[in-house]
Amino acid sequence: MALCRGRPVRVCSTTLSPDCAVTGTITLDDRCLNIKEGRGWYDHEFGKLNQKPAFDGIAQDIAWNWISVQLENGYEVSVYDLFDNNKDGERCGHWAIVIDPEGNWQNYSEFTFQPLKTWTSSRTFTVYPIQWQLEIPAAKLSLSVNADFPAQEFITIISKPAFWEGRVTVSGDLDCKAIAGLGFIERSNFKPIESLKEFLEAVGQETRKSIQNLLPLTPNHQQMLQLVAREDRKHYLEGLDFGAI
Repeated sequence: MALCRGRPVRVCSTTLSPDCAVTGTITLDDRCLNIKEGRGWYDHEFGKLNQKPAFDGIAQDIAWNWISVQLENGYEVSVYDLFDNNKDGERCGHWAIVIDPEGNWQNYSEFTFQPLKTWTSSRTFTVYPIQWQLEIPAAKLSLSVNADFPAQEFITIISKPAFWEGRVTVSGDLDCKAIAGLGFIERSNFKPIESLKEFLEAVGQETRKSIQNLLPLTPNHQQMLQLVAREDRKHYLEGLDFGAI
């Protein structure tokens, strides 16, 4: 049993088939491409609306991180981390499941799933993590998680204004052995921009950051090379006072 997203809260169960054989076709620009083989992850949530808190102390405004991982050694990992926005983001539910190649699974309640690096959407100006560190000590599992590319935001009226859901690459250690694999992350309802004032402030902050990247106040040698010269004319920088510029 898990607390799933929604407003009002939905009490629901989640079933998953983490290692599915995939075949078929994909049509792109009127071209039909055959999929000879692939690995899929099927996740299904079902339940009913509940006007009252689903669990004691859990309100209706929930943010969450979810990750699914398929490791090259045949293990799969699924992690849910829920946070109560009405209590300043207090953690209000967390589950981690590790499944071995034979289908045996173990549930863990003690883990950390920490964001390390962020990306700001140029459409909604929402900030999303694109690098993570997942640690499940009791499973002897440590994973570095990196988005394959930052722009994997979905804008929708169902989960306004948007959420981030995309493919990630993972690497790390399981039981002291090096591992790697692919995964998927969903992150939603963290500090959504809800007013014009908040939106304009976010636009201003991101604009200043972009200008600072293009025209830094204290440029280093490489930045100056990009601004006033190029690699084969680096001698133009000799004797130049970077601070004066």
